[in-house]
Amino acid sequence: MLMTSHNIDSEVKNLLMYEEEILLTATQSKTAPGGSLSTPNSIYVTNTRVIFKNPKLFGLKADIIDANYRDISNVRLKRGLFSTEIYLKTRNRADEIVLPAVDKQIANEVINLIQNGLRNELPNQRLIERNYQGQVTAVNINTTSSGSHADDGNNNNNDLLQRLEKLTDLKQKGALSDSEFQVLKNDILKKLSGKDFSIEPSNSIIEIESNNALSNTSSSIDHIF
Repeated sequence: MLMTSHNIDSEVKNLLMYEEEILLTATQSKTAPGGSLSTPNSIYVTNTRVIFKNPKLFGLKADIIDANYRDISNVRLKRGLFSTEIYLKTRNRADEIVLPAVDKQIANEVINLIQNGLRNELPNQRLIERNYQGQVTAVNINTTSSGSHADDGNNNNNDLLQRLEKLTDLKQKGALSDSEFQVLKNDILKKLSGKDFSIEPSNSIIEIESNNALSNTSSSIDHIF
């Protein structure tokens, strides 16, 4: 299914960064074997990453997992008689991301787009990567230079916290891989406390809870790194 600005999931739309666009979405069938009648899962293929949404509790809650193309190690299809299953493996996640009961033609299109993404051949993909890599470099330079102002006390700590927030924002938008985020994050935490942090990287999971009353949506987002 091709996406327009009118039918993009609002929670997924809020995660998109500048010039990132959804090229295709694959949604789990409600009726085919392996489908889900009440809360079908979806995969959104963008020009910078793949976003997987797993709704729960009739859509009141959802897990969202995103994977940059540089973090994807394998993608495969398991074809059945009536539908196809999509399997996505990332380098920093033990379990595969699985989307069952997908239309066969849509599944093939998903695979082709992801393979193009692995080759950096999607629209504006290289441009977006360069733009956000520049932001990451700027944050890294600022973080490194902040160590020379240890006598500034609280002001220096505030600067470091602001940079940590910026890194978190870049990570959420897909500009940083898990490993890149952990390296930069650990450097900031070490400057804040004077200790070295060894944190094993993990895939970012965003848990979203929504209140569907009228048009007002209340969302609570927990980031697990």
